[in-house]
Amino acid sequence: MRLKTTRTCARSIAFAVAFAVSVPLAPVSATAAVTKAETMSNRKIIADAFDKWTKGHGEVFNLLAPNAVLVIPGTGPSAGTWNGREQFLTQVAKPFLSRFSEPPLPIVRGIFAEGDTVVVHFDANAVRRDKQPYSNSYAWIFQMSGGLVTRLTMYYDLPAFDAVKAQVPASAETAGGEYRGAPGAVPGASDEADKQEIRRLATEWLEYGWRHLPTDPAFNFRERLGKFYDWDASGVYLFDDFDQKKRVARSPAEYGAIWDEALKGIVFSNRIEPVEDIVISGNLASAPVYYNITLDMGDRMMNGRILSMVVWHRTPAGWKIIREQGSGLSMTSTPKKK
Repeated sequence: MRLKTTRTCARSIAFAVAFAVSVPLAPVSATAAVTKAETMSNRKIIADAFDKWTKGHGEVFNLLAPNAVLVIPGTGPSAGTWNGREQFLTQVAKPFLSRFSEPPLPIVRGIFAEGDTVVVHFDANAVRRDKQPYSNSYAWIFQMSGGLVTRLTMYYDLPAFDAVKAQVPASAETAGGEYRGAPGAVPGASDEADKQEIRRLATEWLEYGWRHLPTDPAFNFRERLGKFYDWDASGVYLFDDFDQKKRVARSPAEYGAIWDEALKGIVFSNRIEPVEDIVISGNLASAPVYYNITLDMGDRMMNGRILSMVVWHRTPAGWKIIREQGSGLSMTSTPKKK
């Protein structure tokens, strides 16, 4: 269930909060290619780099391998893929940072590591050269090898990023090399079978699980949705902005208790939109899930468009949800005719 009665802007923070984890999950197999020691080493390398960055020293991009692949997913003018550290620094990082009198410094919200993958959820604040404030929320996915970053996928609020580029000129020294936007594929998951399974699960989860028809018995979260969630994982984060108390559930049981109460007497159904932009890294998969909801509130009908950022964890029993954040994008209310 994803519902908000006022219009909100769904930003990349939805993914960030959904994906950033501070407690490692158990691997599926004891024969994983990367040992626990290597996992913790990768986490420490990234954590130390961010610690230096928060103090105004060091640079996370120094960890990039010369041939690293850098990806900014999305469809805006700043989205794209860069092959090589210097190409990215010249076309993106240096021109963007030249627009600030006080450069962005991170506030780390969480770090998660599994195998060769490290995810950092952080916010950043800065002051632009026109003295206007800048703030954004990020989820950066680092893939490591030999202590260096070989691939970096960067999620953040692209409209806020693009606004700085549109309103503040880059320095004369960096403007000539700046990336202006060009068509190009943003790499997704390499395993098409996993992507198809995520699409199937997302459709069943929304159109069957999150549904309550007039002839159905009282809504019961565990009965309708239990099979889609990982009830044994640590580090679970489940949130929806329909909850007036804005509670973060740290287990499916807590999440179910919220909805068993909130959905009493409400009839609703969902229609999912095509699920794109699936990212799969090791035993984690994430995707933005857009859908349309219809609710019968008794005296009125409500229709809305919702975005849920969802993270699945691969378990021996299949892909299970461990992270979810729902944000209402729009909602209309129409009184019933008497």
